[in-house]
Amino acid sequence: MDPLLSEQLTMTENDPSFDSPGDGAITPSPADLPRTPEPIMAPASGLPPTLGFVERSHTPKVRWPHPNFGWSLLWCLLLVFATQVPGAIIAALAIVALALLAPNTLPSEALNNQAVLLQSKAMSLALAVGFFFTELIFIGFSWLVIRLVVGRDWKRQLALRRPGLAHTLLVLAGFPAMWLVGTAAYNALRNQLHVPSFFMEDAMSLFSHWPWGFTVLVIGLGPGIGEELWCRGFLGRGLVGHYGAFFGVIAASFFFGLIHLDPCQGAMAMVLGLWLHFVYLTTRSLLLPMLLHFLNNSLSVSLSALASRFPQSQGLDTDPQAVPVSVCLAALFLLASVAYALYQSRARLAVKSPEQLFFWRPTFEGVEYPPAGSGMKVVHPWPSPLAAVLAVSGFLLFILACVAWIYPEYSYRG
Repeated sequence: MDPLLSEQLTMTENDPSFDSPGDGAITPSPADLPRTPEPIMAPASGLPPTLGFVERSHTPKVRWPHPNFGWSLLWCLLLVFATQVPGAIIAALAIVALALLAPNTLPSEALNNQAVLLQSKAMSLALAVGFFFTELIFIGFSWLVIRLVVGRDWKRQLALRRPGLAHTLLVLAGFPAMWLVGTAAYNALRNQLHVPSFFMEDAMSLFSHWPWGFTVLVIGLGPGIGEELWCRGFLGRGLVGHYGAFFGVIAASFFFGLIHLDPCQGAMAMVLGLWLHFVYLTTRSLLLPMLLHFLNNSLSVSLSALASRFPQSQGLDTDPQAVPVSVCLAALFLLASVAYALYQSRARLAVKSPEQLFFWRPTFEGVEYPPAGSGMKVVHPWPSPLAAVLAVSGFLLFILACVAWIYPEYSYRG
């Protein structure tokens, strides 16, 4: 065999798999991707170039995913217009219909007093209808854009797949700390840094008048699906693919806060977005950020019910000083230990058979699953013993700190 041809075959066939990237990246960087060999020229002996297959590669030519930062901004502006305007129109039509058909739901003084209007039954019902259709439009718009831009196999490319058991347990164990950190961030932004909130307080007061199941459906499940499809799935695919995991996650979290429109709520959403995207990248499953988003929103709108059983938590949404330092430290330790366990056991690509000659690799960094017939699979390893011990210890310490806070009479008094 011609020496040049033999060398090219060896370089292509023996590229290392991505079972464990050496630099700690979630997926290989474009610089690590296999390059298409130079065209093989017929040697001087006159041997015909019968092995043209060497010019092919299992990795397609690098094509950076859509959208980049500029396109993400335009897409978010279009999203807000396409979802909020129809929702507002539907709410306005509903309140007019209620004023005509059920005038007792709208007091006469509500027309001249905004506070009375917001507390009226007609406004509560109209906004409930408006929120419901807004969430339906949001989910439908997100799916339509993803289907058109990403393609028919969008579920594979966005990793809309069942996560590993170990990752699910870790994410659920860290959820209470995530929620507490998010709430503390909102309180600090609102009360210490005086970041304005245009409508969040009024909205939370309004949600308390809705049936609990409906509130969880509209405020918990709807955003958990729609916003994760949009921010982590669609925007995250393009931004992480363009700018890498670090800057891509920061950019996607920025847009996650931007679409909330309220400055204080948006700033808090940016903080939570960093954690949600970290979970997404390490687990290669969009279902886990959806689950965390749903649980976070549902718990936030259920605080009134919790406060009736745990009076110590009544000031949690308004006074960050209500949370003891011991609980905050335990929450941070729990998040850090879960983050270490998730990264150490992150989902990664591996070959199905050690005998195969070619390895599929994604063209850009992200969570894309291997296509059928690629000979590759995604493995979900369990955490190492050290990571598991740290995660369990962090969870137990957090629970003990919360019990000592909620039931001080049972805590040890020296």
